Amino acid sequence: MANFFNFYKTLKNQFKQRIMKLTFVITVFVILHSNLFAQENPSWLLQPEKTIKRVKKIAPKVGEIAPDFTQVDSIGNKFTLSSFKGKYVLLDFWASWCGPCRAEFPHLVKAYDKYKGKNFTIIGVTRDQEKEKSKWLQAIADEGMTWLQISDFDQSAARLYNAVSLPSNFLIDPTGKIVAVNLRGDRLDTFLGEVLK
Repeated sequence: MANFFNFYKTLKNQFKQRIMKLTFVITVFVILHSNLFAQENPSWLLQPEKTIKRVKKIAPKVGEIAPDFTQVDSIGNKFTLSSFKGKYVLLDFWASWCGPCRAEFPHLVKAYDKYKGKNFTIIGVTRDQEKEKSKWLQAIADEGMTWLQISDFDQSAARLYNAVSLPSNFLIDPTGKIVAVNLRGDRLDTFLGEVLK
């Protein structure tokens, strides 16, 4: 008889555990279901191809025309990338809080000083947020970056170039075509030495 009660007790505990698990799963399903279908016509459901395109967005490739954009520079003037057509432009995405970006600046300063008289310039594009503007401006001064710096506080330029990881850069030739991406360190100096002979 004792064996029967032990068996019954074990069975009862297992049943309770299964009920608790099932209750949990149903609760999670109800929460997810109500959030996913809260809208009458959710756009991700009606237009899956647009969602997929957003997810698959990739950076412009070598050989493609650099996407144009207009933003404001560090002193408040409007800037349009295409206004630099006719020059080699290194479009450099960075942020004041990005350690690898800061480590790369000495190479950029060296390249700029060496090639700025040879139809070459750098345009820095910050990924800092507007509330970090003072840190951005301080980083420009601290790192000795004398080239044009653009505020991309709304991240629209970064989205155009899919500049998710930092630092990211794009070398654009005088016709507006991207000729190299993510040139860093000695590779930057070597590449510029070849194209700016």
